[in-house]
Amino acid sequence: MMKEQILRVAWYKAKQWDDLLEASVDRDELEDTYFEWVQNWIKHEAMFAEQGLRMVKVEVDVPELVAWCKKRGIPLDGEARGAFVAMKAP
Repeated sequence: MMKEQILRVAWYKAKQWDDLLEASVDRDELEDTYFEWVQNWIKHEAMFAEQGLRMVKVEVDVPELVAWCKKRGIPLDGEARGAFVAMKAP
């Protein structure tokens, strides 16, 4: 029996989506709206489930993420978001 693999993924609050876009240096790689982002998440969740991966939401507070990046002197980009999620994940 294969052990289920878990993929931890950032989960943002709708009211903080515009703040995330504004703070991200790779804004052009993110969805324009929160609704689009959620739809993309749902699509990927189904795709990964077919491959035996379970996506687990890791709640991200955007102001905390911005402060975390500033403290480390790193740009807020996909790599930083991933590192933050890895640090926050249970």
